[in-house]
Amino acid sequence: MRAALRYQHKSAKGDRAIADGLDALVQAEQGQDDDEDGGAGGALVPVA
Repeated sequence: MRAALRYQHKSAKGDRAIADGLDALVQAEQGQDDDEDGGAGGALVPVA
């Protein structure tokens, strides 16, 4: 039981680090949007 709790704690820290890294990448990419379309260019839109 104690080992499982330790694993969950370490896993949660790893998951948080991954999420923080991905968030930083997304924020950096959004800051580099030089288009005049407000970031909507290239968005896929379903067509009926």
